[in-house]
Amino acid sequence: MVIRDELRPGRRLVMIGGGFIGLETAASARTRGCEVTVIEAAPRILMRGVPAELARRVEARHREAGVALKTGVTNAKLQPAPAGSGYRLALSDGSELECDAILAGIGAVPDTALAADCGLAIDNGIAADDRLRTSDPHIYAVGDCCSFPHPLYGGRRIRLESWRNAGDQGMHLAGGLLGEDEPYGAGAWVWADQ
Repeated sequence: MVIRDELRPGRRLVMIGGGFIGLETAASARTRGCEVTVIEAAPRILMRGVPAELARRVEARHREAGVALKTGVTNAKLQPAPAGSGYRLALSDGSELECDAILAGIGAVPDTALAADCGLAIDNGIAADDRLRTSDPHIYAVGDCCSFPHPLYGGRRIRLESWRNAGDQGMHLAGGLLGEDEPYGAGAWVWADQ
């Protein structure tokens, strides 16, 4: 509710993060009449989520809708705006933005403290095998906190931050607990409301 209250016509919003969450928020803010600038530290938006060609199309669509995008820059300094209302954000490229609100959508860091305290292996999340077992064969991990070897990526360990993955892994684990013995390898996919 607090974010929605900030998204009013004429408000100037800076969205830090050009991933799915940042871009969905930017699209919603534009729909509500806000001026929006998205700042992304990576050289392009959706760096971790989609191929470059798809990212270019999404970026073009956001620009058509009036979203300003700045890639390859970070925020360097934040201070109150001189007019006494809002903020002035200095960026690493030397430019400055004045805005009424700043939101950050820069990814998730898994909370692995409990797992680590229990002696479980940690590797970009709670390390699980291809059947979602942790380093303790009686403990399993699923969802955003779980990293696992994925067959579509040559067994490279990945961690997927999406509700769809958490549901898919939960269903797979339930089957495994009931006697199925298939490795987890659902294709990574997500939809976004852009």
